[in-house]
Amino acid sequence: MDEELNAIMTDNVAFWVSCGSLLLSFASFVVALMAKQQARKAALLMSRTEAITHLRQALGDLNRDGLATAKTVDSIQKALDLSHLVFGKKTSSRHTFLHSQEMDNGIVTLKEDLSKLIALMNEEAALVRP
Repeated sequence: MDEELNAIMTDNVAFWVSCGSLLLSFASFVVALMAKQQARKAALLMSRTEAITHLRQALGDLNRDGLATAKTVDSIQKALDLSHLVFGKKTSSRHTFLHSQEMDNGIVTLKEDLSKLIALMNEEAALVRP
């Protein structure tokens, strides 16, 4: 009888240890997924910040000089290249439209479009909380 009781107790202990291990494995999996997501966000943040900085430089050039110089266009192009990699489709398509229309719209409209795009990028990059 003692042997049967010991066998049952051993089985129960083994069952609960297995359940605990399974629960711990699941929790570890969830933590790993969250860490992966945080690492991706951190990696994107640097490139997103750089793209926004390029647009701010272009806007500053427009405000200071009153015209789009080669430096201004270069800053917009660098931001465009980065935005395709690190921003969503909505931001990237808006930026592509801005780049293709920049000389046709005039400086005032270009300044407004750059300001709107910077705000959109800031929102998507979570640099500014709505």
